[in-house]
Amino acid sequence: KKYTLLSGTGLQVFLQIICALTGAGGFVLFSLALRYVELSNVNTLGYTRVVWTVVLSVIVYRERPSIATLISLLLTCLGVVFVTQPSFLFHSKDETTGDAIGNKYRIFGFIMAFGCALTSAINVLLFKQLISISQDIKPSVLNFHFATAMFLCLVTNQVYKVFHLQTTYSFDHILSWRFAVASTVCLITILASILTQKAIKREHPAVFSLLGSAEIIFALVLQNIFTKDRSNLYALFGSTLVILSVVVLGISRIINERRQAKKTKKNTNHC
Repeated sequence: KKYTLLSGTGLQVFLQIICALTGAGGFVLFSLALRYVELSNVNTLGYTRVVWTVVLSVIVYRERPSIATLISLLLTCLGVVFVTQPSFLFHSKDETTGDAIGNKYRIFGFIMAFGCALTSAINVLLFKQLISISQDIKPSVLNFHFATAMFLCLVTNQVYKVFHLQTTYSFDHILSWRFAVASTVCLITILASILTQKAIKREHPAVFSLLGSAEIIFALVLQNIFTKDRSNLYALFGSTLVILSVVVLGISRIINERRQAKKTKKNTNHC
């Protein structure tokens, strides 16, 4: 299609690089957080990006926060507290990831999951800003930037393992059934990414966020079915609060945009 890989002004090129780095950084933080925290909790904290995106947009564009935004922010903060369960509030919480993972490492994992949510929120804001300020900057090109940044991160990780940690790989490892299953899962995630892009393009963002929050429920169900980790009541309650914050925010956006559309239509009819 003869798209330019880096188009626009110097500032726009810089923002495209930051957009790619924040996208790759969020994915890396999500993957690292899974080493220390359960999948369902990482997924819940990661999905708070929906609320943080709105909060950052209010700060950047100096918009007046709505009541729904404030309610969603409160529900998200409470949900994060119940999911992370800090020791100074939850003295009797049960360890669900085994004795090998201490509280110190869990906190480190929670910080990375929270960092994933913030970097993802920044990535979404930059993505929308870039494709709206210039017609020459295409979404597919921005996705190519993300894939390139992710590829560089993975290559750097392999170089670090081979030359610093002296990690060796054999053909038996590559030809094992575990490697085949992992590769298949990676290919499936590519399909999921394509479907996500198509959904964002064809559906209302608020509706997409509402339906996407079901990801938290799927993670909870699959974790309790296929792993030994069990989410306690506090974690389940925190996940529910995060889902509720997304629902409140999504419904509020849909109602406001419908009201705005009616006003615009009425003014057009009067003219």
